[in-house]
Amino acid sequence: MSEHFLQESKIDAIRAEQVMAFYAESDIQNLAGAVVFSLVVIAVYQFVSPWKYAPPLAMVYLATIMRSYYIRRYHRAPELRSADQWGKLQTWYSALAGLGWGIGFTLMLPSLPPEYQLLIVAVSAVSSASSVSEGFSYVWPSRMFTIATLVPQIIWLATVGDRLHTILFVLLLIFLPMTLWLSFKRNHIFAHAVELRLQNELLVKELIQQRDLVEQASRDKTRFLASASHDLRQPLSALVLFLDLLGADRQLSSQSQSMVLRAHQAANSLSGLLMTLLDISKLDASIVKPNRCTFAVQLLFKELENEFLPVAQNKGIQLSFVFSSALIDSDPVLLGQILRNLISNALRYTDSGRIVVGCRHKRDILSIEVHDTGIGIPSHQHEAIFREFYQIGNKERDRQKGLGLGLAIVKRTVQLLGHGISLRSWPGNGSCFAVTVPMAQDFMNEGTLPFRAEVV
Repeated sequence: MSEHFLQESKIDAIRAEQVMAFYAESDIQNLAGAVVFSLVVIAVYQFVSPWKYAPPLAMVYLATIMRSYYIRRYHRAPELRSADQWGKLQTWYSALAGLGWGIGFTLMLPSLPPEYQLLIVAVSAVSSASSVSEGFSYVWPSRMFTIATLVPQIIWLATVGDRLHTILFVLLLIFLPMTLWLSFKRNHIFAHAVELRLQNELLVKELIQQRDLVEQASRDKTRFLASASHDLRQPLSALVLFLDLLGADRQLSSQSQSMVLRAHQAANSLSGLLMTLLDISKLDASIVKPNRCTFAVQLLFKELENEFLPVAQNKGIQLSFVFSSALIDSDPVLLGQILRNLISNALRYTDSGRIVVGCRHKRDILSIEVHDTGIGIPSHQHEAIFREFYQIGNKERDRQKGLGLGLAIVKRTVQLLGHGISLRSWPGNGSCFAVTVPMAQDFMNEGTLPFRAEVV
């Protein structure tokens, strides 16, 4: 039952497209048919009685007026009738116009000289062919017009019996089925094209719906993780606390103390991973809201220097922050998190040499740059390193080398703030990460420039 309903629904959709295409181009053809018939009547009226051309001419005019009326009604309000009803209206009045042509020309033919008979047969054939070109989208109006126009003339030509009329009879007898076959073929091609387009549109809609469902599920997941952060932190914090208390017990054997130490390290690693995942979840769920303000970048540099200088000295790396007087417009907490991740990465992947953090002024933008003399990053990995869990030179997934989430957090936070980030790096020659931040308007109005960092 459902398959039958779907099949009928598809047929209705195709029919609606066919009728819409037919109505889009039929008005000019409709008026042209009345004009051509009138010109033929003007050409031959001196040979025939008025009763032979007047009633057919009235039929053609009536059909033309009604077709034009319904064409305009369709363009104004297509929802008033179904596609089948709109199509049948054009079919009926096209048949009426065809009868006017067929009956009128058949009544006129016996009274006309041979050259005018040839004219009428030629005009009928050309008009029928033209009607077929009109009916490639919806075939029935042109088919009814062609049959009603040519069949009466074919019958009359068959009854005359001389050589000329027999030839014309044979020609029209061949021309009629060929014309109808061509109209059917072109209509079939058009209907198939419409069917393929509708199928593609349906597939696109289904893909969009599936994509929306997946995105909604992802948003729900990230909101759950972000909302559950407190509940997830509590048992981990309790576990670390119990391990601290257990490790402080001096009655434990050396073997037990070693096991407690390993358990403590595992708990700390799990806690770090969980906190990082929660940070990413909060960013994906749009829970983190930037709190932008104007502040001096030097204050942030001083805080970072106090935090990372001892780490760098323990590793034998020279870490320096170049003074800057710039005022910037950003969130100091989130921007600090970005720079902490970049500096931590620089320390992790630099075995010797130095790390320099400084600024470059570019019109109304300040580029905060972190340069290092570390291992460098191949160009084909410049985009990949911003993906989750992607690490260079850590196939064994050593937790001491990080989790591969720092730069993913950096990218999301930069996007959240509306800042930019870029990377310049070459294997063996170090790296430079640059975060572009808008200058504060007050600072720009003062007309002073920040100190330009000379970094290499």
